[in-house]
Amino acid sequence: MSEFNLLSSLFYRIISIKSLFVIVFSLNSIVGFSQGSNGSDDSSSALLDIKLLKDSNLGIFVETNVNSFVCEFSDEDTYKGTLFKGTMENSDEVEVLFKKGGIKLPVNKFDCGKNMMNNDFRELLKSDKYPNIKLEFIKAFWYDQDNLNSKTDRNKEIGYFIINLTVAGKTQKEKVPIYTTETQAGQLKCTGRVRINMKEFGLKPPVKFLGTVKVKEHIEVRFNLHFIRL
Repeated sequence: MSEFNLLSSLFYRIISIKSLFVIVFSLNSIVGFSQGSNGSDDSSSALLDIKLLKDSNLGIFVETNVNSFVCEFSDEDTYKGTLFKGTMENSDEVEVLFKKGGIKLPVNKFDCGKNMMNNDFRELLKSDKYPNIKLEFIKAFWYDQDNLNSKTDRNKEIGYFIINLTVAGKTQKEKVPIYTTETQAGQLKCTGRVRINMKEFGLKPPVKFLGTVKVKEHIEVRFNLHFIRL
């Protein structure tokens, strides 16, 4: 049997036993994909091609001393077709090391609900000089393979992404906790959130209306990502 047919057979056999994901699958999936054409387990990692699907979305949660609001980015053309390349490591946990993969989010395509807030958001992030927010994925990690089907957010971290986040021209490495993961038929959906300090990116929280409204320096990035294995 050819290497392609063997891998395909292993892939579908694993799916029938346990739901599987794109980035990370289950431990059984890792073993299956790590085997060579002779069926041996000599390899400790497997190469992956992963695509981000268009129903993904990301929001930035902003708080003031008066209220709070979310600026959402859900532009389908930006998400669809984004390709990631990675290596899945064989271990008791589940880990993917990304060799290539990132998202570029135009600041002007974030929607904060009102034109005035859109303008304030763009001014805050200096979109005239730095038009994009960039996310470069470095690593994905789940603490246990069973966490790949933790659909309920219990406010407990089940894994994390390590990313390079670029805002207003400054790049910081961030650990982004994952709180839910759902796997089905070669696809994975995961949600998470991380709080960041705007001052670390050289941004000054604005003050509006003669000092009566002050934006807090911490914002929260919330994501809902949907991947598929190619």
